[in-house]
Amino acid sequence: MGFLDDIKDKIGTKAEEFKQAYQKAYDETESLAERKERKEREKAEKNASGEGEA
Repeated sequence: MGFLDDIKDKIGTKAEEFKQAYQKAYDETESLAERKERKEREKAEKNASGEGEA
């Protein structure tokens, strides 16, 4: 059964690597979206207060 156990271990390792890579990409995407929202909000606040570009 050592052969099957090796295969299970390799699959588990690859699954964990994929999970970590997916989580990292998700976190980066989420932070990019947050930054974009913040910039848009700041721009809207500047325009509302009259500090926007003429």
